[in-house]
Amino acid sequence: MRLSQVELGMKYSVALQYANEIVGLLSSSCERIEIGGGIRRGKPEPHDIEIILVPKPCEEFGYATMVEKKIWELYDAKTFREG
Repeated sequence: MRLSQVELGMKYSVALQYANEIVGLLSSSCERIEIGGGIRRGKPEPHDIEIILVPKPCEEFGYATMVEKKIWELYDAKTFREG
Protein backbone atom coordinates (compact mmCIF):
# COMPACT_ATOMS: atom_id res chain seq x y z
CA MET A 1 0.00 0.00 0.00
CA ARG A 2 1.35 3.41 -0.89
CA LEU A 3 0.47 6.09 1.66
CA SER A 4 0.28 8.77 -1.04
CA GLN A 5 -2.64 6.90 -2.61
CA VAL A 6 -4.75 7.54 0.50
CA GLU A 7 -6.05 11.01 -0.32
CA LEU A 8 -8.82 13.22 0.98
CA GLY A 9 -12.10 12.53 -0.75
CA MET A 10 -11.11 9.12 -2.10
CA LYS A 11 -13.80 6.93 -3.60
CA TYR A 12 -15.63 4.60 -1.22
CA SER A 13 -14.44 1.46 -3.02
CA VAL A 14 -10.78 2.52 -2.78
CA ALA A 15 -11.11 3.50 0.89
CA LEU A 16 -12.83 0.19 1.67
CA GLN A 17 -10.07 -1.74 -0.11
CA TYR A 18 -7.37 0.00 1.99
CA ALA A 19 -9.38 -0.40 5.20
CA ASN A 20 -9.86 -4.13 4.56
CA GLU A 21 -6.13 -4.50 3.85
CA ILE A 22 -5.26 -2.79 7.15
CA VAL A 23 -7.79 -4.92 9.07
CA GLY A 24 -6.34 -8.05 7.47
CA LEU A 25 -2.81 -7.07 8.47
CA LEU A 26 -3.71 -6.27 12.08
CA SER A 27 -6.55 -8.68 12.89
CA SER A 28 -4.37 -11.45 14.36
CA SER A 29 -3.01 -8.91 16.85
CA CYS A 30 -6.45 -7.78 18.04
CA GLU A 31 -9.17 -9.03 20.32
CA ARG A 32 -11.58 -7.07 18.12
CA ILE A 33 -11.15 -4.85 15.06
CA GLU A 34 -13.65 -2.97 12.90
CA ILE A 35 -13.78 -0.36 10.18
CA GLY A 36 -15.35 2.88 11.40
CA GLY A 37 -16.17 6.41 10.34
CA GLY A 38 -17.27 7.37 6.86
CA ILE A 39 -16.45 3.97 5.39
CA ARG A 40 -18.68 2.20 7.93
CA ARG A 41 -21.42 4.72 7.20
CA GLY A 42 -21.05 4.15 3.44
CA LYS A 43 -20.11 7.75 2.53
CA PRO A 44 -19.41 7.96 -1.21
CA GLU A 45 -16.12 9.85 -0.65
CA PRO A 46 -14.75 9.24 2.87
CA HIS A 47 -12.00 11.65 3.95
CA ASP A 48 -10.04 9.21 6.07
CA ILE A 49 -9.77 5.59 7.14
CA GLU A 50 -10.80 4.86 10.72
CA ILE A 51 -9.96 1.53 12.30
CA ILE A 52 -11.31 0.81 15.78
CA LEU A 53 -9.58 -1.99 17.65
CA VAL A 54 -8.98 -3.67 20.97
CA PRO A 55 -5.38 -4.93 20.93
CA LYS A 56 -4.23 -8.22 22.43
CA PRO A 57 -1.74 -7.78 25.28
CA CYS A 58 1.85 -8.65 24.46
CA GLU A 59 4.08 -10.73 26.71
CA GLU A 60 7.26 -9.84 24.82
CA PHE A 61 9.65 -7.31 26.30
CA GLY A 62 9.51 -3.90 24.65
CA TYR A 63 5.93 -4.04 23.35
CA ALA A 64 2.78 -2.89 25.16
CA THR A 65 0.40 -4.70 22.82
CA MET A 66 0.45 -7.14 19.92
CA VAL A 67 -0.72 -4.32 17.63
CA GLU A 68 2.35 -2.25 18.52
CA LYS A 69 4.57 -5.27 17.75
CA LYS A 70 2.76 -5.92 14.44
CA ILE A 71 3.02 -2.29 13.33
CA TRP A 72 6.77 -2.34 13.93
CA GLU A 73 7.04 -5.61 11.98
CA LEU A 74 5.11 -4.05 9.08
CA TYR A 75 7.30 -0.94 9.25
CA ASP A 76 10.48 -3.02 9.22
CA ALA A 77 9.15 -5.00 6.24
CA LYS A 78 8.38 -1.71 4.46
CA THR A 79 4.75 -2.78 4.00
CA PHE A 80 3.68 0.84 4.06
CA ARG A 81 5.73 3.15 1.89
CA GLU A 82 5.59 6.88 1.41
CA GLY A 83 5.52 8.37 -2.06
